[in-house]
Amino acid sequence: VIKHEKYTTNMYGVPINDVAVFKLSEPFELDATRQPIKLFDFQEPAEEGVKSVITGWGAAWEGGSTTDVLNTVSVPIISKSACNDAYKSFGGLPAGQICAAYPEGGKDACQGDSGGPLSIDGRLAGVVSWGNGCARPGYPGVYTEVAAFRDWIKEKTGV
Repeated sequence: VIKHEKYTTNMYGVPINDVAVFKLSEPFELDATRQPIKLFDFQEPAEEGVKSVITGWGAAWEGGSTTDVLNTVSVPIISKSACNDAYKSFGGLPAGQICAAYPEGGKDACQGDSGGPLSIDGRLAGVVSWGNGCARPGYPGVYTEVAAFRDWIKEKTGV
């Protein structure tokens, strides 16, 4: 595992530079259920209002248990400024993060989904990072922005 050299948390426990890559000891066998995903390009924006897809084995609700069933949910990307406003009491939205949420809440990543994909049109735009609870109104899910770390990913992996 190669984690970002500048990974840290702010005084509220919010992760900063929350990204890592894996170096495999042997090639990964691809099949119908295991395929690579294309990454967002360097500095490519995840546009506000675009539907993203979150995938994971995390809890289906806050306080719930993880599941053996792979779940997906579609949630729109929200503006960085709106997300920053939502998380002012947590120090705001750190650089290199994006958010997705419905204003009324109800759909989100949850405990056990961290590190999982947030995709847009079949490409990796984000990685599940943090939030205040799960699917709470007014508190979007926060994701590491792949495009913001694309140069770091390329430096570490060549991809």
